[in-house]
Amino acid sequence: MTVSMVAVPTMSSRHHLLPALEAAVHASREAHEATLSHTDTVLACQHLPAEIYQYAPHLSHATNTLTAVGRAVTVAAGAASANPTPDNLYALRRATAELITATAVLRYQTAALAAAASWFSTPTALPPPLAKPGSAAGHGG
Repeated sequence: MTVSMVAVPTMSSRHHLLPALEAAVHASREAHEATLSHTDTVLACQHLPAEIYQYAPHLSHATNTLTAVGRAVTVAAGAASANPTPDNLYALRRATAELITATAVLRYQTAALAAAASWFSTPTALPPPLAKPGSAAGHGG
């Protein structure tokens, strides 16, 4: 009887932990997908001029932040799983929110790099030459 009375609050607190853990797992999957997209984009840009990286100036910072926050989520999830206190649950939720933000920043930086790469590698994507006022663009007139 004493054992079941002790187990009920523990089970209840672990039950409240499940949504936070599921959110952390989902955010981690999104971060992983963003990282794969980033890697694919960087590999696709390796033959292009280094100038394209000026369009995603914080790309390195975004990847470093995502890595650090991903580790923080792992640590917070482990702590919350081992000891599901309100403080540990809060830390997990906060780390998950930071991971979601870091993922969004990396996706933005990757999209900027992909757009720049497209601009550099596709002649039709280049803006038209500057035209003199009153003349048609691209006619050199």
